[in-house]
Amino acid sequence: MCKLVDKLKDREIRLFMWKILGIIFLSFMINWNVLSEEIILDCKGIMYKYVKDGTNVLVYSTHVKRDEGKWHRWPYTGVIEENKHFLKSLKEVETIIDGYKVTSKSKKIELLNGDIAANSKMTIDFKKKMRSGKGTWKGKPYNSRMKCKKVEN
Repeated sequence: MCKLVDKLKDREIRLFMWKILGIIFLSFMINWNVLSEEIILDCKGIMYKYVKDGTNVLVYSTHVKRDEGKWHRWPYTGVIEENKHFLKSLKEVETIIDGYKVTSKSKKIELLNGDIAANSKMTIDFKKKMRSGKGTWKGKPYNSRMKCKKVEN
């Protein structure tokens, strides 16, 4: 009788341990998804990627034709290795990240092809899947608002 009771106790202990391991595993899986998040939007040939790793939010951009699928940091903070193939200079750039809304304000952006954006403000809203902007592009005022499509990873 004692052997049967001991076997039952051992079985209950093993089951209890498996349950605990299962709970720990599920907790890690749930926390991993909460801690990391990636959203990619396609806004008519210009793609934006929102990456949140739990503490930092980074945003990237790629122009489908120009960048050949290579991502670079956006908004631009300066001319660096990853954007020097199209960007010539920047003046008075400001980046605002408010939750899922990322805004870039700049006094002047000059591209290598000679195009210039002045007094521009571009906002990407990753939750509403919208891109909006205003300023001067190639010497003409613009004001745009467009829906973007979410790209599944």
